[in-house]
Amino acid sequence: MNKVYRAQGWTLVELMVTVGILGVLASIAIPGYFGYIHTSQITTARANAEQLALFQEAFFYENNGVYQAGTFDPTAADDGSLTTALQWQPSGDNDAFSYVVTTGGTCAPPAQCYTITVTQIGDPTITASITRP
Repeated sequence: MNKVYRAQGWTLVELMVTVGILGVLASIAIPGYFGYIHTSQITTARANAEQLALFQEAFFYENNGVYQAGTFDPTAADDGSLTTALQWQPSGDNDAFSYVVTTGGTCAPPAQCYTITVTQIGDPTITASITRP
């Protein structure tokens, strides 16, 4: 009796279809993943700015009604005023944002005010700010 052996394996067409399906799934999933990462970094930067505002308020009450101005930029010359005077350090944003605190502004005397501006280093058009009081 002769046995008929069938070749086992994948045909070229089956492999091409599989690669095509994986390519379509990857083209959908990868941009979504990077969007998720970007959104989480922005949320972390906002949380860091809120934490910086709390540190500013504590500094204000400990230093006779004066706010601390300064910058934190992980890629450029950081003046160190925020990390030294306020003992504040951003966490979780993977050094993707710079933080600038300016004091004074349009608040009514004798009140003091400050503005915290957060800017994404890779895309300077993405900014957010907090102004107090």
